[in-house]
Order: sequence, then structure tokens, then C-alpha cells
Amino acid sequence: MTPERWTRVKILFERASALDRVSQLSFLDGACEEDAELRAEVASLLAAHATADAVVDRTATEYLPSMLEPANEDWQGRRIGAYELIACLGRGGMGEVWRARRADAEFEKQVAIKLVRTGYDTAFVLQRFKAERQILATLEHPNIARLIDGGMAAEGQPYLVMELVEGRPIDEYCESHNLSVAERLRLFREVCAAVSYAHQRLVVHRDLKPANILVTADGSIKLLDFGIAKLLQPLSADAAPADATRTTMRALTPAFSSPEQILGLPITTASDVYSLGVVLFHLLAGRSPYRTTLASTRDAIKDVCETEPLKPSAAALTAGTHKTYALLDRDLDDITLKALRKEPEKRYSSVEQLSEDLRRYLSGLPVIARGDQLSYRAGKFLRRHRIELAAAGLVAGSLIAGLAVSLYETRIANQQRARAERHFASVRSLANTFMFQMDDAISDLPGATEARELLVKTALTYLDTLSKEPGSDPALQLELAQAYGKVADIQGQTNSQNTGHAHAAVDSYSKAIALLTPLVAAGAADAKVRNQLAFDHLKRSRTLVTLDGDARTAADESQLGVAMLEQVSAANPNDAQAQRRLASAYVFHAQGLVWAGDTEAAVACAHKAVSILEALQRAAPDNLEIILALARAYNNAGVVLQARGVQPATIEEVLALFEKAVALFEHGLVVAPEHELALWGGIAAARGNMGTELHERGSYAAALQQYQAALDALAKTPPDSHDFQAQLDGVRLMEHRARALFALGQIVESAALYAQALGVLGELVARGDNLEVQYNLATIQMSMGRIEMLKATSPTFKARSAQLQHWYAARDWFTASVPRYERILKGVTLIPQEKAGYDLALAGLKDSNANIATLEAKAPPGQH
Repeated sequence: MTPERWTRVKILFERASALDRVSQLSFLDGACEEDAELRAEVASLLAAHATADAVVDRTATEYLPSMLEPANEDWQGRRIGAYELIACLGRGGMGEVWRARRADAEFEKQVAIKLVRTGYDTAFVLQRFKAERQILATLEHPNIARLIDGGMAAEGQPYLVMELVEGRPIDEYCESHNLSVAERLRLFREVCAAVSYAHQRLVVHRDLKPANILVTADGSIKLLDFGIAKLLQPLSADAAPADATRTTMRALTPAFSSPEQILGLPITTASDVYSLGVVLFHLLAGRSPYRTTLASTRDAIKDVCETEPLKPSAAALTAGTHKTYALLDRDLDDITLKALRKEPEKRYSSVEQLSEDLRRYLSGLPVIARGDQLSYRAGKFLRRHRIELAAAGLVAGSLIAGLAVSLYETRIANQQRARAERHFASVRSLANTFMFQMDDAISDLPGATEARELLVKTALTYLDTLSKEPGSDPALQLELAQAYGKVADIQGQTNSQNTGHAHAAVDSYSKAIALLTPLVAAGAADAKVRNQLAFDHLKRSRTLVTLDGDARTAADESQLGVAMLEQVSAANPNDAQAQRRLASAYVFHAQGLVWAGDTEAAVACAHKAVSILEALQRAAPDNLEIILALARAYNNAGVVLQARGVQPATIEEVLALFEKAVALFEHGLVVAPEHELALWGGIAAARGNMGTELHERGSYAAALQQYQAALDALAKTPPDSHDFQAQLDGVRLMEHRARALFALGQIVESAALYAQALGVLGELVARGDNLEVQYNLATIQMSMGRIEMLKATSPTFKARSAQLQHWYAARDWFTASVPRYERILKGVTLIPQEKAGYDLALAGLKDSNANIATLEAKAPPGQH
């Protein structure tokens, strides 16, 4: 049932329940018209509503089977498998937990034994344990209590043997130690790390609550019962026990369960995110987020599934506590409430994201839960960088004051003209200081992308105002064009820090070009103006091709930029800066030629860039600008050579180029560590490309090492959630790593990594869609389809229904992937390695349709 249809059912039920029985029938006839299923659903609810002692009016405890048999017998001293029961540690809805010791004299060991309540089918629990213990055995994490063994006691009760943990529930520990908010959050992030570790191995806890999160005497976290709840859940339809009369019990704790658990819907990692949100609420507010005790099924459905929880800050006050931890702020409210969203898709996309938001809160950074309001993020940035931005504030104040004075003075009589002109020059100088010097000062600060955009846009506003005033000159027009170009770089220059606003970047580059073109055409422009115009054309061409895919037109525009810089370089053959700019232009143009399909022209262009920069680097080995330019040229040349495909003559040359790029970037870290943001990014790019080359030649394990090294390089600097390019680079590396894992046969790990990458791409599409994002989406969707094909053909899934399920999923992935590839191919020429993904998607779609048709043809009459 869809959410919309359920809403319709509730509305009709509420209206009909207020009528007598006869009127109800008439009402349903008119309201449901010819929708027989809708009428039957509402009628069943009305019948249940009229029943005395209805199911929904009874507490959950009335459904539980009796306690372990015999109910009043003391089991102390009994033998369970190789263990002797010592003392009962507790009782709950799923059974009893006992302290036990090894009783077979093999070695000394104390464990915890859970005796599962007899309401669970013994054979079923054993069957599920055998099916799941290999997965649970992989949970080797210092903060997760291990599941050791399992079996059936002589008396017929299923039992599970677990690591014995001596500790206190996390909420009691925080209270008894009077921990501050920050200390509670740091402890909670350890819990998130353990849960995230399990999620990466496709294990969901399903019963996270303080009683299952213990803190030991040394302050370490231990999570209990990981995977136990799933052991007691039904298997898939095809593997379910034949006894259809067995009562299915759902192991859950209503006060900490997600809405989908209460309603019996499919469980995902989002359910654990919700339960962690409830635990976090308890740690912050000292009470439950719900208004009732959830004593009945009705209360559980209403409070957990329908009623919005209180804010933790408000709940802490109603709890009657005046402790310091109750003084919460809006950020913590929003973080907690995002985790507690009723709709799984509106919660944090992963436990890692929840933990990251808490880290950002503790570090004074903007949190995801508060959204992207510029005023909020700017406020956070100011609080973190008070000293650095104090000067910026003074400059901004002076800039505004100076502009006001300048505009006023221009209207004063001729005798004050000299004074007005001095103020005009002062404001212009301040604007340029604000735009270039202040921006350069913070450009290497982690997380500064959004603040840089604000600084440059503010300076641009004042320069634009000055350009309309009397006395404007070509020099001012150049400054204005430079400002537009700088704004465009931050808005959407590819392969550089940007905010993902590619359309706005194209507009800004176009404004800069419109200002500079007349200056160059007049013949009075110097090399500085020509350089600026050339690079604006180069950058606009690269940005345009990622938006509309017209690679040929983009390549023609980048050729225009290269021609301008060749003229400047020819006129200044001894100018190292002119030579460096020309080499950078060749790097830009080579990539554009690859997209346009001119592979050999691109290779020649890339070699020109390398040749120029190698000569410059020999003359100035520690010049950072040349080091960066040459390293990027090596990396670019390797990528361009890859466009030829896997040819023996180029393989070793490609790897050598990437290795040279890495060595130069690492050298840059030695001579200029203050620029580590750009240098680590370059190392990540080169190692990622090296991994791609190794993968194409079949060295999957070596490729996997390079991808991990690239991810490690990206992790050297704090993440900037506003840097669109950095997030896209991270996704690309995740996708490459997942591809290598798939090639090595690690299908589960590969699928988990693809799913994580899809989550990030979903956010990027909403911020700034372009062909690079679409290509990564297409590739991951194609890969997920191939994984589903493997599952469909696996001996594990012999039943027709299970095979069909995976073939349907494969077809859906390929169906989503193919049009994305076709959109790209309309204007961009993909290199052979990239084109292979499209071919696989087409073949996969064909195979999926064929197998679905075959399996559906085998369906018994009346089924499909």
C-alpha cells in the first residue's frame, strides 16, 4: 500500500467510524465507487474497530508466549552445550541471559548465554543461525560484542553464546559520571562508528537501545546483540519453514524501534539510524522523545509512526532537570530530529553521515541538518575564524564606508573633485584587496569554498558600481572582468574547488569575455588582458561541455584560447610565466580534444605541455607554480594516452606519467606544505588514474591499493561539504574501488560501496547536475545491474520467484543507466574504457529481458 492510498484509507475510516452501521455501508458505497479493494480495506478496519477487546487495544505483552519452560525452575548449574550456567543476568521479551563458564575443561572462559524464548520455532532459529553466523562472524570490531556460537539445549530451547561484557548502559553511565554534552556526543560517535562498521558488512542491528550499548569501566563502548534480532526474523518466502501455522514473533523494543519496524515493513540501515536518534535523544534530554510510555500497540503506532517528537531542548526542560547538559542549542535539536524523521529517506542517509554531523557540531562547523542557509553557514565560519576574518570585517566596513563617501563626493562641486577622486581610488583599491588578497589568504583553509564565493561576490558588487561612475577606464573594466572570472572559477570551474553552480559559472565567464573582447579588438590590450581573455575562453569551454555535451564546439573555443596564448608566448619567448600559461592552456585543450574524439591531436597537445614545463622546472626546481603545473601536465598526459585504449606501446608510458605526477605533488608538500589542500588533491587524482590503468590491464589487487591510497590522500584534509568538485572526486574513487572489488569477487563489499556512492550522487544531482555526475550515475547503475545478474544466476537462488526478483532489479538498474549513457554520447566521445560501460548496460538489459520472459513463461496458470 502506498502512502497516498493509506492516507485515503485513514480519511474514509475516520469519517465512517462516526456513523451508525447502516449509514457506514451507504457511505462506503458512495465514497469508494468502483474501487473494491479500497472498500474492503476500510470495511475491515471498521469491523476491527467495532470488535470488543480488539487486537490493537491490547498490550504487546499479551501476545508474548510464556517464559522459558519450566517457568519457576532454577537453571543455575545446568549444562548448555560446553558451558555451565552460573547466574541469570536478566530477562526480556526474547528470553533470559545467563553468565556461564566453559565446563569441558578445555580452557577457562566466561560467556553470556541467551536462552531464546520458546515462542520461537527451534528448527527455524537454528536454520537462521546457520545461515547468518558467517556474516556475524565477520564483525571483528573492538566495540562490538561477538556472537560466538549457538545451538539447542537438551530441554529444547535455542541458545546463543556471546562475549560477556561487564558494563553499564550508556545512559546510566553518562548520568553517573555527570558527562557534559560534548563528552556524551563523543561517546555516542563511538557507537556510530561500530554500527557503521557493521552496516558496511551488510549487518543491521535492529534493536539498538541503551541496554544493548554498554560502557565498560575504562570508558569503552560495547554493542550487544548485533544481528540477534535478524536471527529471529522470518527467512525469505522461498526459504520459510513449511509449517504455516507457526506464530511469527518480531523481536523489537517499541520505545527504540523505527516506524517501519512497528508497522512490520522492510528493515534497512535507516532503521538503525532512527534507533540511534532515540538513544541520542535520551542522552541529551534525559527522557524519551515520545509523549506516552508506548504501553499499547495503539500508543506505539500513534507516537512512533504519526506524532512528531518534541525537540530535545524542550523535552529536557519538561523532564524537570536543570543540569548543564539540558542547555541544548538548535543544531543539536535539528540533528536529533533529522535522525528521527518518520520517512526513512528523509533521515541521514547513513550512520556515518549522522556521526559526521555531530563531529561538525563539536568542531563548530555548519551541520547538514540545518540546510544550506548562507547566513547560518557564514555565522559558523565567522565563529571558527574570528582572527582571520577580523581584518576582512574591517576591510568590508571600510569598503562600504568608502563607497558611500565616494558616491557622495562625486556630486560635490568642482572644488572638491580632487578629494572625490582620491576616495574613488581608495574604494577601488579596497575592493581589489578584498577580492584578491583576502581571498588568497583563505583559499587554502579547509571548508572555505562558500566563504570565498561570498568575499568575491561582495567585491564584484562594489567594482560593478564603480564601473558605472564617471571616470571609469579600461583598467577598471579589466579589474571587473577579473572579478567575474574569479567568481566563475568558484561557481563551477571543473577540476577545481567549486560550489557546483555550473550554469552561473558560464554566465560569469561570458560577462568577463564580453568586457575583455573589445579591449583586445581595439589593439591596445597588453599581455595581461590577452591572458585573461584566453583563459576565460578555455574555462568556459570546459564548463560548457559538461553541461550540454557539445564537445566539438567546446574544443573550437578552447583552440581560440590556445591561439591567443601562443601569440603572447611568441612575443615574449624568454618570459617563464608566459610559457607556463601556454603549457596550462595545452593541458586544458588536450582534454577537450579527447571529448571531441581527436585522440592523436590530444596526445600531441599533452606532450607539448609536458615539454615546456619540464624545461621550466629544470631552471627553477622549487618553484611551486611550476611544480603544480608540471604535475598536472603529467597526470593529464597519462589520461589522454589512456584514450588510445590498452595498447602495449602506451601502457608503461601511462603508468610512468602518473608516477611522475605523484612524485612532484609529494615534492610540493615538502617545499610548500601550506598548499597541502591542492597537493593532496593532486596526489589523489594521479593515484586514482593509476588505479584505472592497472584495472584495465587486469591487475585488480594493485588497482585496489591505488584507489585506497587515493582515498587516503583525500582524507588528509578536512571535508568541505560545499566543495562540489571534491565530493565528485570522492564518489569517482568510491566507484572505481567498488569496480575493483567486483572484479576480485568481493561482491557484497562492492555493492555496499556502490550504494554509498549513489547516496552522495543523489545530493550532488540536486545541487548541480552535469555530464560528469550523469556518467558516474550511469556507471554505478550499470554495475548494480551486473551485481543483480550475478545474484539471479547464483546457485543460492534456485526458486523461480527469487530469480525473477533479481532479474527485475537488474532490468531496472540497466533501464536507468542506458539513457544516461546515451545523453552523454550525443555530444561527447567516450574513450574505449568508458564506452565499455554503455555496451555492458545494453547487453545486461537484453539478458534481463530474455531471462524474465523465460521465467515468467514457466509460471503456473493464473500466476505471473
